[in-house]
Amino acid sequence: MRVSEKLLFQDSTKSLNRSLEKIVRLQDNLNSFKRVNKPSDDPVVSAQILRFGVLTDQVDQYARNADSAQAFLEAGEATLTGASKLMIDIQALATGALSASSNASTRKISANHVEQNINELLRIANTNFQGQFIFAGTRNSTQPFSNSPASIPLTGTVTTVAGSTTVAGAGTSFTTQLKTGDAIVVGGNTYQVASIASDTSLDIIPNNGVVSVAGSPFSKSEFYNGDSNAIQSEVGPASQVQRNLAGDGVFGNASGGVDIFATLNTLHTALKNNDPAAIRSVITLLEKGRNQIAEARAAIGGRINRLDATRSELKDTSLAVAKLKSAREDADLADVVTNLSIQQAVFQAVRESTARFMQTTLQDFLR
Repeated sequence: MRVSEKLLFQDSTKSLNRSLEKIVRLQDNLNSFKRVNKPSDDPVVSAQILRFGVLTDQVDQYARNADSAQAFLEAGEATLTGASKLMIDIQALATGALSASSNASTRKISANHVEQNINELLRIANTNFQGQFIFAGTRNSTQPFSNSPASIPLTGTVTTVAGSTTVAGAGTSFTTQLKTGDAIVVGGNTYQVASIASDTSLDIIPNNGVVSVAGSPFSKSEFYNGDSNAIQSEVGPASQVQRNLAGDGVFGNASGGVDIFATLNTLHTALKNNDPAAIRSVITLLEKGRNQIAEARAAIGGRINRLDATRSELKDTSLAVAKLKSAREDADLADVVTNLSIQQAVFQAVRESTARFMQTTLQDFLR
């Protein structure tokens, strides 16, 4: 079979192009330090690398979520540390006001101190971190607490009798309308709910005595403007951590605890009015309030510990994925350099051999 010059030329050209393509690919590997630079280099490995990239992005996002949640929780923990100290100070003032040496003058001084502490506690409860109120639930763009509480009218009427702490209701539903520790307004006078016996009977803490009122409308004083909803941060597949504590559970009685601001206002009024009986009635509530804040701190501490462990796990996962991705994607530079040298030698040999047999002239055909 006769081999034409054209066929020899085409075959030589193909050999040169193949060798050149290999050289270009190896140079790309050397420049990028990558074994796979485009899907066509290795479709199977490219798909694996893509999956590892997606997994890396997910792990990085979980880590950012964990960092953000931890910063938020640590800010909350710091504020509650200050709140605990204030509650201890207020407890000391209340206990001191019941000593034998206390009188109207010293209790008035204590009332001024309590007022300052209430304002400071209010500032703490309204702490804003990175543009969000920590204790407002999901309504974190709204200041959660006010020392000028909103008045919420309640259904039914109530009757109070001077000298008695029992409030009788008509058409009321105390067990669903109110909680222990709530502040209620009856006939222009504010009392704190000490206990609820039934839908139509409850006991109050008297502030400077009880005023007789028959069949009067009444309302609840609401210090909290946020909600009870949780904000969850996703820190792993099907793994979430609550990054907030709603203020009605920390400083209020939403979880069956003590409405701390209502209690402090009761104490302030009792000190100002030189009312030892009313002061004595809030001592237990103050202790419960302090424990309530301590429990909130403990809850935050537990979440921070969990996030520490989660962040460590995410770091380990990120390193493992990076190693797997590197094993499939990164080039072995020693192999690349060796193969590049071989391919360059091959290309040079093909080019030289092609040049030799392609140098035929008309005289070669005439011989």
